[in-house]
Amino acid sequence: MADSPVIPPAAPPPSAALLLPATLPAGVALLALMQAGVAALRTDLPLALAGEAEAVHRMRTAVRRMRSGLALFAPVLPATAAARSRALRGLGKALGPARDWDVFLEETLAAAAADGLSPVALAALRRAGGAERRLAYARMRRRLGGPAMARTIAALLTWSEHLATRNRGPLTRLVRDLAPDLLRRLSRRLRGGKQTIAAGDAEKLHRLRRRIRRLRDATEALDNKSKRRSLTACRRLSERMGAINDATTAATLAARLGTARGAGPAPAALLSDWAAARERRERRRLPRAWRKFRAA
Repeated sequence: MADSPVIPPAAPPPSAALLLPATLPAGVALLALMQAGVAALRTDLPLALAGEAEAVHRMRTAVRRMRSGLALFAPVLPATAAARSRALRGLGKALGPARDWDVFLEETLAAAAADGLSPVALAALRRAGGAERRLAYARMRRRLGGPAMARTIAALLTWSEHLATRNRGPLTRLVRDLAPDLLRRLSRRLRGGKQTIAAGDAEKLHRLRRRIRRLRDATEALDNKSKRRSLTACRRLSERMGAINDATTAATLAARLGTARGAGPAPAALLSDWAAARERRERRRLPRAWRKFRAA
């Protein structure tokens, strides 16, 4: 491999998934994924710190896709990859609370209003939730607005560039040769999914959801037309499980607001009951989505 790896030229928009040509060496492909993610983080960080909800969402997506890339190529990566994944996980955690309150205020309450919940109760939840969102954004700014963020990004790029310039070892193998085994490995981590869905344990469902999202991200990144059917099924299953997670989060956040200083217990209980009903509905739909996913 040449000392200066050739990276696919057209950088995708921050919200777009990067397609990895099958003829790239694995190390260069990983670098392309990291570069796309870092570019998205750098573009959206100022907007997120200024309070733009969609920028926070795009940053979380970029972090998730980079972690999915590390998970995809894990069998051919050195042990130092674990530290990079932990650093990305830290960024995701810093962004998480702000994003949760954004979804609660902009999506959850709108859906509850469309279902006919009391406007008075929703107004109380919106006022109290707005205060919580401001606190979450303040904490996010403290964690991401300083030099530590720049150091994390620089370390990711330096590490990825080092791997891409290796001229021997598994990272020099082409993506098309590695992809089947790498995807099968991610698929094997979903074994027992049917039983997990049937049991309904919230924590196990959350772990299954993360693994499905990683498989979805990895499949999206591999430029292969034959994947379309499985990718569609994977997306639908991921979205179904995401709806369950959103309902669970909504109930958790509503309970936090159910204090005398917040929205009060009655509005919080009303929204919690609504969220529980949505979660039950989505759980009933989940086995069918799982069957279609496994068939694909």
